Amino acid sequence: FPDKRHLIIDSKVSRTAFSDYANADNEVEKKTALNRHLESVRKHVTELADKHYSKLVKGSPEYVIMFMPSEAAYVAAVQADEKLNSFAWDKKVIIACPNIIIMTLQIVNNIWKSDRQERNVKKIVDAANGIYQEFSLFVDAFKKLGKDVKSLQEDYEIGRKRLVDGRGNLVQRFVGMRDLGLLPKKEIDAQTLDDAGITDSKNEDLQDD
Repeated sequence: FPDKRHLIIDSKVSRTAFSDYANADNEVEKKTALNRHLESVRKHVTELADKHYSKLVKGSPEYVIMFMPSEAAYVAAVQADEKLNSFAWDKKVIIACPNIIIMTLQIVNNIWKSDRQERNVKKIVDAANGIYQEFSLFVDAFKKLGKDVKSLQEDYEIGRKRLVDGRGNLVQRFVGMRDLGLLPKKEIDAQTLDDAGITDSKNEDLQDD
């Protein structure tokens, strides 16, 4: 099966006693042969269970399939002993005739497929939980960034007001100090002077130069 899974099937079942049962001439011989057939099947179940194939073959379930190629031999055994399948099941052996084995294989495959799907779903859920957690952290960081930007904008507006707004703002004061005789190597740009309400032909002449 996929994923290195294995299912063990054993088909070495004696048919001698059943042949004697099928060819018996009277009821006594039939009953004796049927008992021997049933005893043979039960013995094979026990021997198969004692081999512990599941421990020898990796990727196999605990149960082993005991295949009886003859439908009639299987029916005769289970009719003779209604508890035969339960006896085998308790020993982790599944008795299967031709009509049953394909269905059994399909059931096992469906169980394994379901198991794979459950494991994949768990991986998807784990991945989704991880992504959700990362997204939650991103949201927190993004909200903090928004607050920082807002705070920065507010600080900028306060600084701008002090720089260019109102009478006696900082730009006007520095220009006034320059006019008293300072010789700066770089003048304040015209846009800032304009924002501060200053028309400064001297500054314009220096910038043109």
